[in-house]
Order: sequence, then structure tokens, then C-alpha cells
Amino acid sequence: MSQDSSKDKILGEGGGTSTDQKQHDQGTTVRKLKINKHESLDTRSPIRPQPREIQNHAQSLSQVDEHVIEPQTQQVTRLEQGNSAGKMRKRPDKAKFEKQKKDTPIEEKKEQQWAQGSSKVGWWMVSSGAALVLILVSAVVLSSYLEKNTMEQVGSPELETATTDPFAGSPERWFRKQGGEVVKQATQLLKEYTEAASIEDKADFVRDREGFLSKFQDWPVKVNPRLDHTDMNGWEADHTGETAFLILKTENQNFLPMRLYFVRQGEQLKLDWEASTAWAPHTFPDLKKRLAQKEYSSTGDRSYLLRGLLRRRNEFYAGPYNDEEHAAFMISSYDQEHYFWGYTKRDSALDIELRKLLDHGSFVVDLKKDIPVTLRVKKGQKDALPSQLELMEFVFPEWVKP
Repeated sequence: MSQDSSKDKILGEGGGTSTDQKQHDQGTTVRKLKINKHESLDTRSPIRPQPREIQNHAQSLSQVDEHVIEPQTQQVTRLEQGNSAGKMRKRPDKAKFEKQKKDTPIEEKKEQQWAQGSSKVGWWMVSSGAALVLILVSAVVLSSYLEKNTMEQVGSPELETATTDPFAGSPERWFRKQGGEVVKQATQLLKEYTEAASIEDKADFVRDREGFLSKFQDWPVKVNPRLDHTDMNGWEADHTGETAFLILKTENQNFLPMRLYFVRQGEQLKLDWEASTAWAPHTFPDLKKRLAQKEYSSTGDRSYLLRGLLRRRNEFYAGPYNDEEHAAFMISSYDQEHYFWGYTKRDSALDIELRKLLDHGSFVVDLKKDIPVTLRVKKGQKDALPSQLELMEFVFPEWVKP
């Protein structure tokens, strides 16, 4: 069976318009496409500027059936502002300004309402509290008035003041009882001592007159206090055995600290010259020279009396002394310009006594240092340095001889 194919014929003339022809030949439909003038395939025509056109293809070619697609054009109009340069802007005669009413936010309104309500509640509570206090006070006054006739008067007990003396039986009692008067007496005694013209006149104001006259010339330390710098409150009382004494803290003429000791003889004070000058048979420099020059065999067992300032020092061990077997102390002169290292057996009776004096090992109070003591010492062991001594005896605390 033969079938005739469909044929489309396109007829056109240059610059002309195509025509539609329909032919029905043996049930065959011939269709011819209409081509717009502007869509001509002739590329030799000159290009001329044309207005922009927007084509609306609302329907797809698949839906077009026997309808001609005609182009739709849309003209675009461009708006331009005219040139108004040089023209004066018209101003109004009077400018009117109106204040716009600002709306209060809802949160602020609620806060204001809450503040007004709380203030009302606060005043109500204050008023209620005041009324309650008034009622209570009235009740107390009324009850006391009703019970006034039934109450018994009770007399206040008589307080007995303490008559016991805290220093009763102590050697310091006389000094404590005198108080500030004893300091005035000590100051006057020092003035008379320094103004005395001769040694014999000075001996009238000191303890142990004969010992003073024999030792005064050879001892370098002198009693020369600055009387105008004497602190009337800088005094204290102490005792050694049954001997009580007064300590007056002042300065010497070289502005160095000085401790002066006074003892009681009858109802009068006497200057303890040996204690005030830290007297000893040898000064620190003289004793060090003696121990360095002489042989160990001749001075090994000889002891020396020494007045000095004691403190515990565990950091210096040399020669025959070590920290496992010995306890170390430092003994300074009264002016702290010279010193010795003193050693004793660790945990011995002498070591425990000196540690107790310095409060060593106590965690409650601070460790004491530079405590005035009177010791008996001797030359150190063989191969020891001249500044190393062995402690033999703790004679007495402070420098006052009992």
C-alpha cells in the first residue's frame, strides 16, 4: 500500500508578502507557513535601529493549531525630569510645627501601674506596722502600771572590788607600785651621775662602789645617755632571782640604743654600772685575739664570763661542729659590732634551757632574738675557728648580777 507524503511548499518574493493556499488532493492537507517581513531570511537587507519590542509567547507552538502567530509589540516610554536649574523654590509664608503625641509603650504603662500599686501597698504596711507597735507599747505600759503595786523592790548587789595585788610576793612589787615616779628618780640620778666631776663622785650613784672604781678606767664602754631623748614610757621592770631591777631604754651620745639598769638599795635607786655597760673580763675583740694566739692545750679548759645578746642560728656549722650533734647560737656584743658562734650538744640540758628562753619551737609566739644573757664559755675544740666557742653555763638572764 502506497502512501503519499505531505509536502510543504514555500513561495515568496523579495520584499513581498506570502499567500496561503490550501489544496486537497486525495485527502492530503498541504500547509504553508506565513513568514513575517521582519523575520525574512534575507540577510542582505540593511540593519536599521528599531524600537525595543517585547514579544509575548503566551501559547506554545504545540498548542497552536491552524493559527497564525502574530507578533505583539509593547512601546516603552522613558520618563525624564526636566532641567529646573536657576528656578527659585517656593517657600511657605510661615512654617508650622506640631508636636506629635508619643505613644507610651505597653511595658512602660504596666511598670507605672505596678509602681503606683506597690507604693500604695507600702504605705498601707507602714501604717499597719505603726499601729501594731503602738498597741504593743500601750499593752506594756498598762501591764507595768497594773503590777506596780505587787512588785517587790530588790536592792542592787554591792560589788566588791578586787583588793589582791598581782605582784604580791614578787621582787618587782616596789617598782610596779612606784610607777612613773621611779622613772623620774632614775632620770634625776643619771643627770647627777653625768654631771659629777670625778670618778669618786660618780661612784656615789652606782651599785658596788669598789668594783666600779677598779673597773671604770679599763672598760671602754661609758654611760653617756642623751637625757633629752629619754622616753618616760620606755621602761620595764624585771628580776633575777630575788634581785629586782628597772630597765630604762634610751640612746647614747652616738645615737645608738642603750639599756640602763637600776637596782633598789633601801628606798633609793642605784645605777648598776656593770649591767649598763655589759662589763666582762674581756671585750669581744680582746677575747678573740687571746683565743687565736695561745695554744689549745693552755686555754682549752679555761672559761670566760661573757655578757652579750643571744639568738638561735642553725645555719653555720664548720670545723668539728655539725648540725646533727650540735646546736648553734650567735652571741653579739652590746652594740652588735662583734660576735661569736657558740655550740653545745643538741638536746642537752643547756640547749633546752636556751631554747626555752628564746621560745624556740613555739608556734604561738614569734621566736625571740637578741636577748641579753650572761654566759660562761670556753675555747672551741681543736681545729675550730677563733670565733667558735663552746657554751658551758647559762649564768643568769639579763645582765644584772643577783
